Amino acid sequence: MRCYLCGRVLLHVAATVETVHGKRYAGPTCARRAGLLPARVSRPRIFTVRPRRQRDTGQMEIPA
Repeated sequence: MRCYLCGRVLLHVAATVETVHGKRYAGPTCARRAGLLPARVSRPRIFTVRPRRQRDTGQMEIPA
């Protein structure tokens, strides 16, 4: 099966459209771009993402 909008091989059909030539199928990305599917809703994160602390990898200098 191929996407009728871009021609890629489909693993998952996201939308089916009835045309004069018969049923046509669209993949998830093309269906969103064409307005056949609603846009994804971003969910709030459960945890805040903080940058990791940098480890001090340098060695101490030996006093002479």
